[in-house]
Amino acid sequence: MKTLGKGFVGTVYMIEKEGAPLVLKEFAPSWLAKISYQLLCLKKHPYCTDEGVRAAFHRRRIACRLSKIWDQDNYIEDAIAMHGNRSFLCKYVEGHSVTHNELDLALSFARELKNNLYEAGLPTISLEGLPLKYIPGSSNRWVDIRNLLITEQGNLILIDFESGIPRFKRGKFVLDDTDFDRLGDYVRGIDDEELRSELELLREYEVDADGR
Repeated sequence: MKTLGKGFVGTVYMIEKEGAPLVLKEFAPSWLAKISYQLLCLKKHPYCTDEGVRAAFHRRRIACRLSKIWDQDNYIEDAIAMHGNRSFLCKYVEGHSVTHNELDLALSFARELKNNLYEAGLPTISLEGLPLKYIPGSSNRWVDIRNLLITEQGNLILIDFESGIPRFKRGKFVLDDTDFDRLGDYVRGIDDEELRSELELLREYEVDADGR
């Protein structure tokens, strides 16, 4: 097992299963993530709970499915399966970080993806970290491209979708929040039974994680 990265929300590893590389994302929020969430949101960090991680899993699956409807070549990497109660598996993506020559392409994709996520009622925090790039003329002018990889074929893949630190939005602090009214309306307009099933599971686990 090889460590690929460590962030506020947990650690990402590369593992092998049946001879093929996979990514294991293990949720274990840092003390900073836990304290900031407790202070700002007045409750336990959702990724310290089984329900919160399961909500993240189904949210990622919905985001991936929708992103492939918006663009079949450039998308959010999918979550394949839960791995225990607080981690899940994803495909391993071979690629490189965005270079200076690829910056315009990456920023254009990130801006469009961020706008699409917002319109669908899904969180955009994964595209709002630091360092940020300013995009004139966009309704969401700041985007983060650190989680983008470019494959050998030239595809742009967002390899991480979950965040650890809450942000102030719409008058309150939120973390990977879902606008269920907006998302429900969006999904109803798509003929995809699996997508609807994922939405119901997300609704169940996110509500449990929030204690509402």
